[in-house]
Amino acid sequence: MKLWRWLIVCSLGVLLGCAGANKKKQFGGREVPAPKEPPPVPARKDEPLDPALVEAARKELVAASNNQAANEFFTGQGQTQMRVQGPNFATATQLVAADPTNTVTWYQGGDSADARASITAKIDDNATVQYGAQANENGTVNLVRALAVMAIQNFSNSDPTSGGRFDAIATRNQERLAATHASEPGSINMLTVELANAQTTTSNVTKQHTAYQAQLTNMVSDLETVPQEQVATQLLALQTRLQASYQATALIAHLSLVNYLPAS
Repeated sequence: MKLWRWLIVCSLGVLLGCAGANKKKQFGGREVPAPKEPPPVPARKDEPLDPALVEAARKELVAASNNQAANEFFTGQGQTQMRVQGPNFATATQLVAADPTNTVTWYQGGDSADARASITAKIDDNATVQYGAQANENGTVNLVRALAVMAIQNFSNSDPTSGGRFDAIATRNQERLAATHASEPGSINMLTVELANAQTTTSNVTKQHTAYQAQLTNMVSDLETVPQEQVATQLLALQTRLQASYQATALIAHLSLVNYLPAS
């Protein structure tokens, strides 16, 4: 009997609940709004990421991260070397200017805005050439960055991401070293052209100096290598001319008007 009573009470409760579900509830004579739907539960931290994002993180994002690190470490002309702010380095999110006392500096040479003008040479009275060069110029530093990014990689046959990482890094290196940068100041192409111009100028001036040296050498040779017979002949001729001059002078000195008067 008790079991049947419990079933009847539960059935009545269900029926009353369903009947009152469509009616608006009131409290103190006022209508009570229906409860809102609960917000969606956010994804758990341990929920797996999108496979495409995981794939990019192992390939394209590795290339991007390595290239950015190379840009920060291998600084160019006038650039300030940056380092991760810390400690704690594991959770750091900011970069600060590097301090030489606690940061390795890759380049410690000259940092002139005009690398070529940093070294000059006067090759003639009216000619000067500029032939300075710096390792942190645009073309050279980009080459160092590209080599550094490639050097730290490990393309193992057992790693399925090796091919994708290689392609991503190679693509960025091709863009960094493309011929479209050849006309930029400090590029390897411009460095070659400017040093070649200085070499050509020096070579032309050297040829002029060589020709002038040959001319002076001939003049000295004419003075120092005269044959003795020719010298003796020239001295004898000079002596003869001097004797004739002396005799004429003596005759003129003894001339007198008396010598030209008729005898009485």
